Amino acid sequence: MNPDLARDANEKALEMKSTGDIAQKKKELSWLLIFQEQCLDCPRSIPDQLEGPAPDLIFSESCLGIEVTEYLLGQGKNGSHSRRLERVRQRVVREAQSEYERNFPLCLQVEVIWATMDCPTKREEKPISQALAGLVASQTSGSGKLCRISWEQFDELVLQKYVAEVSIYVMGEIGQSGWSSAAAFWLWEAKKRVQVALDEKEPKISAYRKFCR
Repeated sequence: MNPDLARDANEKALEMKSTGDIAQKKKELSWLLIFQEQCLDCPRSIPDQLEGPAPDLIFSESCLGIEVTEYLLGQGKNGSHSRRLERVRQRVVREAQSEYERNFPLCLQVEVIWATMDCPTKREEKPISQALAGLVASQTSGSGKLCRISWEQFDELVLQKYVAEVSIYVMGEIGQSGWSSAAAFWLWEAKKRVQVALDEKEPKISAYRKFCR
């Protein structure tokens, strides 16, 4: 290879690595700031961000280090089933909300609890959305404020197949509605994956403690 081309390639690689490192540190800091808002015990100052093997974020005044870990849910050679599942579910619920709001003006808080780790097929997505919109419409036609409908009460077989429960709260006549999607079994899936992430960090603790207690 031409030496000049090799040097240019190395410089480009270093530049890309540096850009990637900066973006990663910005992402880690943004997650820390969200954590600060949610956890009152977290130090309130802006942490230092040193190069490895230091922890990602260090609060020097309290000698506290925080390691931020991003992991892909169920990542395999064909990609993450859990992430695909999440995207499909969110799309189905979003379409159900649009379907409902084309016909009704009520301001609602709706939560769809999914029952299985099976992913709806593309052909099933629209029927599920329409069934959810119809279910919500039938439950908000009366005077009640809050209701929960379990799968045993569903008339649509496609809902029985994928959904465990739908909760609906009527917040008012007008306003911004919120429709959300949650998995019934996520807690148990998360527990196993978080433990794996912690186990992977265990060998690095001695290196981390050179920078913080």
